[in-house]
Amino acid sequence: MIRLFCSCFIILGLVAANSFAQTKREYSGLFDTYYYRGPISFTGGLGTAAYNGDLGTFTSPSYAFNLGASYKVWPRIALGAEFLYYQLKGSKTTDTITSSFSSTNMELDLYGRFYLIDDIVRVAPDRNKQPKRVKPYLTTGIGFLRYNPTLSSSYTSSGSTFQPQPAPYLGPESAKASGFTMAIPLGGGVAIGVSPRVSILADVTYRYTFSSVLDAIPQKKDGYALACIKVQFSPFVPVKKKKKKAAASAPAPYEGPKGTETWKNRKKKPVENNDNAYPPLPGEEQQQNQENQENQENQENPDQQNKNEGGDNQQNEGGDNQNQNSPSPKQ
Repeated sequence: MIRLFCSCFIILGLVAANSFAQTKREYSGLFDTYYYRGPISFTGGLGTAAYNGDLGTFTSPSYAFNLGASYKVWPRIALGAEFLYYQLKGSKTTDTITSSFSSTNMELDLYGRFYLIDDIVRVAPDRNKQPKRVKPYLTTGIGFLRYNPTLSSSYTSSGSTFQPQPAPYLGPESAKASGFTMAIPLGGGVAIGVSPRVSILADVTYRYTFSSVLDAIPQKKDGYALACIKVQFSPFVPVKKKKKKAAASAPAPYEGPKGTETWKNRKKKPVENNDNAYPPLPGEEQQQNQENQENQENQENPDQQNKNEGGDNQQNEGGDNQNQNSPSPKQ
């Protein structure tokens, strides 16, 4: 059984390792979503197992351990293998006999999970959505079971109890109760995401078996239920790194006036000495308008003004020279 589990585990690991190179995004028309295959996930947990058969109905729950791996092959669907180690117990008391059994079993399951809620990517903005934290699922598959029950009975007669001995109605099959059989698990559970790589799984399944001697009593078909809490770890899930905030740049140097301008530090504007501040007298309006027009023309044509000034200076110099050369009148 352990060798079979190791073989399945290695095969599953090789299939997953081969698919790591397949980083191409695929589209599923059945589920109308884009998806990537994988990654591989490992599970481990513990729980309880309860027997249902000739010697009771879920009356004596016992321990159960599990270890497995799974791989997501399509949207909403994951396939996996799981190894189980658990104990089944049961007992029944009648008027003359008390029978009980205990069996330590090993089981290898090949199962599939169908997630009722999953992440759907149809358009580009869907990739930026946070993954869903709670994902309920259904599970089923096939299991290979090795059982080894030990049956004991005690008889009561007239208030005395005899030593335990095999039940008389078992016949020669009581010594051949141990063996292998197959089981079909049916159930469901929920996966709760703790981080991108870690999830907590809680599921309950019932196993229908093809054997009636799990309790060493060959009468009706036996079965059992398993309730487990598992931790799922996906080491190859990419984790988004937080973007580092850019360092704040130094503020631009302030070259404006220092402080806040108020009525105390506000500089007073110099008072212009304008003689024309008063209204012109009668007869001066035309002369003032003419001066303003000349000033405006000089501002628009400074070159012309320089030429005029140069010409006036030459004319004045020529006139002075002429006055110097002319003979002075006789006195």
